[in-house]
Amino acid sequence: MNSAFAEALNTPTWTAVRKEASADRPVTLEQLTQAVADNALLNTEVDQKILARLLQTQEELKATKQIVRDLQQQVAQLVRNLGHVIETTRLDLEVAARKNS
Repeated sequence: MNSAFAEALNTPTWTAVRKEASADRPVTLEQLTQAVADNALLNTEVDQKILARLLQTQEELKATKQIVRDLQQQVAQLVRNLGHVIETTRLDLEVAARKNS
């Protein structure tokens, strides 16, 4: 934003307003109106860039949340599978122990 503001201050309108003010001459209503309009346009451009970046960030966040949900589901499935393996191993060991006794 600062670079955009700096660029705006170098526009012909702002330069003219600064020259008029520095020469201790009153700034005309037309110059002031133009400067205000230029500032409003600059603010609109900056707001549009901020909005675009916010929307992009929102999409990135949605994608990241989906990745996290997918990973959580995979972990849950791995835990369930591990539970089944442990239970099967326990039963196999129990059966083997009965055979050996």
